[in-house]
Amino acid sequence: MHPPSDFESYRRSVVDAVERGDAPSVLSVIHQTARTVAVEHGSAFRELMSGLPTEVWHNDARIAEAMGSSFRAPGSPRGKSALGYFRAAEDAIATTPNVPAHCLVSVLVGHAGALRTLGLLAQSRAKLDDVQTIMTTQVSTHLPMRIQCNARFNLELGMVDLHEGMLASARSHLEEAHGHAAEHLTRAEHIECLGAIALVDAIDGEFDRALRLIAELRELAADTDLLATGYAAPGLAAEILIASERYELRRAAEVEAELLVASRHNEWDPTAGILSAQLRALEGHPVVALDLLSKAAHGYAAWETHSIGLDFARLLQSSVLLSLDHGEEAWAILQTLRPYEHHPLCPGRIIGQLRLMHGDLVGADEAIRDCEALGDAHCTRTAVDVQLLRAAIEFERGNFVVSDVSADRAFVSLGRTGARMPLRSIPVASLSALASRATTRHHSKQVSEMLDRIVETTSGSHRPVQTLSGRERLVLAQVKRGLTVAAIAAELYISPNTVKTHLRRLYSKLGVSTREEAIRAARALGLDHEITRDSPGSHRDSSEDAVL
Repeated sequence: MHPPSDFESYRRSVVDAVERGDAPSVLSVIHQTARTVAVEHGSAFRELMSGLPTEVWHNDARIAEAMGSSFRAPGSPRGKSALGYFRAAEDAIATTPNVPAHCLVSVLVGHAGALRTLGLLAQSRAKLDDVQTIMTTQVSTHLPMRIQCNARFNLELGMVDLHEGMLASARSHLEEAHGHAAEHLTRAEHIECLGAIALVDAIDGEFDRALRLIAELRELAADTDLLATGYAAPGLAAEILIASERYELRRAAEVEAELLVASRHNEWDPTAGILSAQLRALEGHPVVALDLLSKAAHGYAAWETHSIGLDFARLLQSSVLLSLDHGEEAWAILQTLRPYEHHPLCPGRIIGQLRLMHGDLVGADEAIRDCEALGDAHCTRTAVDVQLLRAAIEFERGNFVVSDVSADRAFVSLGRTGARMPLRSIPVASLSALASRATTRHHSKQVSEMLDRIVETTSGSHRPVQTLSGRERLVLAQVKRGLTVAAIAAELYISPNTVKTHLRRLYSKLGVSTREEAIRAARALGLDHEITRDSPGSHRDSSEDAVL
């Protein structure tokens, strides 16, 4: 595996070589473990190198690279200091004849990592493009060095892909790097690789596998300060995500403290803010959560390319606003978000929640259609929300067979992963009804115990969803247009008294008492497109409407 980094022994070896006046020996001692020592003992390494005679490492690219890498160590200053060393290393290689290509590859990969920690993902990817060209056309050194170059390249490319939301590509690159981590990556790089794979697993809903990787990560970091660096941040983020999904709030808070330290001065700082916000929301502090999310979004403002982290922040912001009954603001955010491949964020499920909350079964149905079209390709973690929404929608429609199947799929998944957060995705009364029906069917002991707890804690505490009929949705759309009762009656070919009846029912179901409040509710439902008598879902869809 990875031998412990003993800085004092390293320092004595370097000093002894300097005192002997043997310059090649000095460089040999420094080069042997320079990157490993630099990232674990950053300030001490920089102090040691700065104290050496200038001629020892005046034009040495490998030492300059290690100096650049040292700024990812605990306690190192924030900023672009590392970039100067990597540029110096590249300049040294450019002006030195016959430098092996693998030396340039090593410097470029390190430079890409430094750029990535500043959120400069496009520049980082450009460096990695250069690396790929060199590895394809120039690197012809012995096999172990080629494998090391390839492992570091895949690790760095996987990290950039992860930040840009290309999770399938990220997993492929990270797992290739992980295959050579023990022999060809430093301890810090190995920790980062494990944590990044764990984060992809956590996002995908593979919680148990992620936690095994995190345990391995923590074991590797034992007796070092690496858990307090950005190398450990993705793994800590994964652990908080899983604890939050499982509603293990005490554990999430413990890891949160670690992540807030590890994310200082690197690209994981906004992510830490997002996960802290999610935890505050779960603890019942939505206003604090919104403040943290605003700061996280501001942190992403300095990034030169769009990050999935920013969309995660905005998605969570919409969810918190929804919990505060600020549907109009939530809808405005949701319209700007994309789901990414396989829907790891899945804004459609939040739109579905928003519309179901206001009784719009047609809108909720439409919101999750694209999610369901993905089938098994849909991200497992967010698919549970979609399944619960479908179950609630069909239950309200009276389609109990479809509702029961969707509910069972969701409950079985929750039993397997231990997640509990998706239970918040549907109204409490709907959840209670679905769980009560599920208790009459055969399930594993674990799922049955979960269902019993749900029924016990939710039974009789909330009124059922007040669904809007197609005709009521039509009337609400006309109210949003500012039409009078008479104008609505003329538009829909019904009597003014019938319009008034629909309005009374609308106000009651939406919990509003004025036209202005009804218009805000219409915006919250996303009724920004014109709805007419011939629009999908506008036809009478209840026995009550049939009588009218």
